Amino acid sequence: MSIAIYLLFLYAFSGMLFDLRTDRIPNLLIAAELAGGLIYQLFILGGVGVLSFLAGVFVPFALSYVLFLFRMIGAGDIKLLMALGSISGFPANVRIMLWSLVFGGVCALFIMWRRTGFRSRFAYLAGYAADFMRTGVRKPYLKKGRRAENFHFTIAIFAAVVTYCLLQR
Repeated sequence: MSIAIYLLFLYAFSGMLFDLRTDRIPNLLIAAELAGGLIYQLFILGGVGVLSFLAGVFVPFALSYVLFLFRMIGAGDIKLLMALGSISGFPANVRIMLWSLVFGGVCALFIMWRRTGFRSRFAYLAGYAADFMRTGVRKPYLKKGRRAENFHFTIAIFAAVVTYCLLQR
């Protein structure tokens, strides 16, 4: 296995642990992971590694920004995806993001099935969308606090990284 697999696992696992324990991912951890990603890319690819690093960091930011604007995903989740992209580069970071969405969707369906019910969640989504269309005001989709419908997206990100790493073997 390559060192990238170990780094991806370490980055995703540490981000998930912090998120589960404190409901946030420290910026210092993300900064260290980004620095590690840049060093890794430079070591593996030389000067071209800077381009791989930049693509790996920019793509998750660009693709996740709209979800962040509506507070459907947290800034820490995006920063963790950027840190993972600093190691994996493009287009591998897109695969990790897609797997994250798959696992996040599975988590959301399970939560709806076990905790909140499908009807009430889809009614909330429809009301949220209608309110935005009517007013044009972006309100946070996520309700703060430990609520039945909230879950840590870093769990889905970690599951995506594990899946990605297993498929690389």
